Amino acid sequence: RTERGDISELMTTSFSETRTTEELLPAESEEERDDEEEEDRAFQNRPYPPRI
Repeated sequence: RTERGDISELMTTSFSETRTTEELLPAESEEERDDEEEEDRAFQNRPYPPRI
């Protein structure tokens, strides 16, 4: 049980760190964000594996 708490804590920390890094990046990073959205769409359109 304590392990699960530590893991979620680590995930939250890495997520907030990533958000901060993205906010510090110049506006050109918006292009990368578009690419990520396209990748997500392609992933959703795949017949498998099923999304949870």
